[in-house]
Amino acid sequence: MNKRLIAYLVPVSVLIMSGCSSMPVLKEPDPIPICISSYKDSELEKYSNVVFDFDFSDCAQGAMLVSKSVFGGTSIDAAYPVRELVEREFLRASSDNFKVPDNNTPADVLVNIATMRMVLVRSQYTYTSDLSLAVKVFASELRGSDRPVFKKTYKAKAFGSSNDDEIPQCFYEALQNIVSEFVEDIASNRSLARLFAEKTTKKEVK
Repeated sequence: MNKRLIAYLVPVSVLIMSGCSSMPVLKEPDPIPICISSYKDSELEKYSNVVFDFDFSDCAQGAMLVSKSVFGGTSIDAAYPVRELVEREFLRASSDNFKVPDNNTPADVLVNIATMRMVLVRSQYTYTSDLSLAVKVFASELRGSDRPVFKKTYKAKAFGSSNDDEIPQCFYEALQNIVSEFVEDIASNRSLARLFAEKTTKKEVK
C-alpha cells in the first residue's frame, strides 16, 4: 500500500480504537443514509446458493476529516470510522444476492477489500468524499494466492453538506456507488459466471 496513504490513515485507526479524546470522532447519522435501496441483480439470481465471504483486513479502520480554510490552509478536524461502514455495505450486497457462510456452509468465493484512498474534505459548508477501493475475488480454494478470478480498483467521488458532528451523506453515496458498480461487474463478468456456475453445479450434484 502507498506509504503516504498509510501515514494518512493509520493514526486515525489508533485514535478510534483507543478512544482518544483529543480528536472528535464523527458519528453516523440516524437514520443511516441509504442512497441505493437494494443491490439485488437479476443476473445473479441463478447463483443465489453460492456462498460469499469477505476479507476486510486490508481495509483501514478509520480516516480523517480535513478542513480547508478560505485562505488555503488545512487542518485535521475529526476522525471517522471506515472499515465497519465498508463491511456493512459489501455484506448487504452479498446478502442481497448470495448466501452468507456459517459453520455448515463454507465459503465458495472470497472477496478481499483494500482501501486505496479515503479522503473527506470540508470546504466551508461543502463536503467532498473521494474514495478508492481495490477488490479481488478468489475461488475459495485459491484464497491467499496471487490468482484472483477478478480484480478491479474502484473510484467514486461525491459532494454534499452535513451536520458538523456527523459523517456526511456524500461518504455513503460514494461508498454505495462503488459497491453497486462492483455488483454490476460480477453480474456481467464471464470468468465469475463460470466460477459461480461451477460452484452451483457441485451443490446440485451433492
